[in-house]
Amino acid sequence: MPKIEVKGLKELQAGLDDLIKHRIPKITAIALTKTAEVVKLQSRQEMTQVFDRPTPFILRSQYVQMATANNLTASVEWKSRAGKGVRQWDAATRTLSPHVEGGGRELKGFEFRLRQMGILPPDMYAMPGVGAEIDAYGNMSRGQIIQILSYFQTFPEMGYRANMTAKKIERLAKGSKRKGQRGFVYFVKRNSGGVPLGIYRRTSFGAWGSAIKPILIFTPRQPGYRRRWDVFANAQKVVDKEFPKIFKQVADETLAYWQKK
Repeated sequence: MPKIEVKGLKELQAGLDDLIKHRIPKITAIALTKTAEVVKLQSRQEMTQVFDRPTPFILRSQYVQMATANNLTASVEWKSRAGKGVRQWDAATRTLSPHVEGGGRELKGFEFRLRQMGILPPDMYAMPGVGAEIDAYGNMSRGQIIQILSYFQTFPEMGYRANMTAKKIERLAKGSKRKGQRGFVYFVKRNSGGVPLGIYRRTSFGAWGSAIKPILIFTPRQPGYRRRWDVFANAQKVVDKEFPKIFKQVADETLAYWQKK
C-alpha cells in the first residue's frame, strides 16, 4: 500500500515528560502499530459495505507490518498467496486492485491455464455463462472451475489436482443411475472460422435427448471496473484522527509505569 503519513509527530514528542523522552522511539513504534491495526479493522468494515458478499479470504486479506524502535514505519499490507493450481497468484491484490485503482481486471488463474492450452484465445477473456455453478458469494464455483481445468488436461503437476483420465471422462459422460447423476460432457464451441466461443456442457436426458448450456463465454472485451473504494484516502483519515490519541495513550501508560518504578 502507498505510504500513509503521520502528521504532528514532533509536536507530540515535544510535550512528553522528561522521564520518558528517551523512550520516544519505542512509544512511537507501538502507537504506529496500534494505529495500523485500526486502519486494518476500518478497511475490513469498508469491504463489507463496498463489495457484494466478499469472501472470507478477501476479508482476511490484510495484515499489519509492525513498526520497531529502529524502523518507525507501520503498514497495512495485502497478503500474497503462493501455491499450486488456480491459486498461484497474489489473489487479494489482483481481486481488489481494479476496484481501488479502476480499469480492467487482470487475467485470472484459470484463464491463464486455458490460454496455455490454446482453448482461450490470447485476446479474449472468460465470463460465466448461464450454465455455470455460482457459489454463495456470487462467484463461479471453484469446484466447477477445477473440474473444467482437469477435464481439458490443463494441469502440468502430477499428483495434484490431476488431469482427468479417459476413463473418468467416460464415466462422467455415462452418468450414474445409482447416484442420480446425469451424464455430461464439456466441449469447446467454435464459430465457422474455428475461433473458440466458449466452453459448453451437454447434459444427457436419455430418451428425452440432451440439453446444451454455456458454462464459460469467451469475450474480446476485457472486464473492467470503476474506481469504487478509495482505500488510501480513507486510511489517511483514520491515521490523522486516531494516531494522536493513540500516541498520547501509549505515552501516558509508559509514564505511569515508570513513575511507579
